[in-house]
Amino acid sequence: MISANNKWFSILWLAGFLNTACVQTTQYLYSDAGDVQLKKSQKHDFAYVRIRSDSTKQLLIIYGKLTHPHDGCQSDAQVVLTCLDRDGKTVFEKRLNMRHQSNHQRGWFGAGFRGQIELSKVSGTRLSLSIEDVACSCHR
Repeated sequence: MISANNKWFSILWLAGFLNTACVQTTQYLYSDAGDVQLKKSQKHDFAYVRIRSDSTKQLLIIYGKLTHPHDGCQSDAQVVLTCLDRDGKTVFEKRLNMRHQSNHQRGWFGAGFRGQIELSKVSGTRLSLSIEDVACSCHR
């Protein structure tokens, strides 16, 4: 027989577990390309970013999703991939394709931004992903 104290403890524990188990509170970053700097904007942040090489080891595949902590954003932000040398100077820069994604899809298919770049262009550089609020019409 379960005592009243054990019953309430079990209910509170289960409620706390269910409340935290479904919420992602930090950014998710996975990178095969070493350290990556993520720069959020004033109105958007990175929810997750994945950077990996393809099966031929010739391309670097970059994809992820942004968070919009506000309502009324009529247009997506732009994600810019920048390759920096050891002195912090820009070697290469590329805007990644943005797309409207479904919240029911995950990974590559659910990504809000996608891009590919040749590994030869990024070897020996440091990667940086930044968000530019191009046409976000919110008043935050």
